[in-house]
Amino acid sequence: MRLSFLILLMSIILSSKLSFATDIGNCSNYVRDVLVESKLATASLYANLRNKSGSISFETKQMLDRAEDNIQSAIKPQDLCPSNCKLPSEPLVIFKSTPNKYLVDYDQSSKCNAMLVDTTKNPIAYNHRVFDSLKSLEDWFGDLLQGKGSDGKDLYNKCDGQCSPQYTCNISNNGNNFTLDAKVVCGPARDRDDNQYKISYSYRSVCQKQMVSHLDY
Repeated sequence: MRLSFLILLMSIILSSKLSFATDIGNCSNYVRDVLVESKLATASLYANLRNKSGSISFETKQMLDRAEDNIQSAIKPQDLCPSNCKLPSEPLVIFKSTPNKYLVDYDQSSKCNAMLVDTTKNPIAYNHRVFDSLKSLEDWFGDLLQGKGSDGKDLYNKCDGQCSPQYTCNISNNGNNFTLDAKVVCGPARDRDDNQYKISYSYRSVCQKQMVSHLDY
């Protein structure tokens, strides 16, 4: 009887440890964003058509280039992941573009405020767009901003009238291509007298699963 009990106890312990080795919790809950750069850029049609310094088109390209160039030297948050998780080899790039100032009293304020509530809960999404170069990604995003291409036209149909989009893009590079997930919140009308957008990029670290390959007794 004693031997049978010991065998049963050891089986329970072994099963528990093996289960821990394969089920190590949701590591992706551990996330940290580190803001690297933020600046204002003009939405002036003249400046953007000519891709002048200070325009959204020019500054977005420059910022995304810097984000990619500096990613290898990004500081890793060593205190982020629990012991059963690990840091990714490279962080994600989080690029944001939002109007600098908004109108308060305007004709379509009720519509745009309702859109803000709806799209904050369920953003307009353009996920898993894959590009073979950073330039092609930048060209796609430029088209999205201007309502060009299939995604840009779709966005302008969904976020129409006086309502203004607010963009958040998650960008990863697997060595062969770039993958972008874009989420857009459609909100209040931007102040065209100010006519500026705030653009920024951050590095996001998301912990990953780390399998345990040994048992401790």
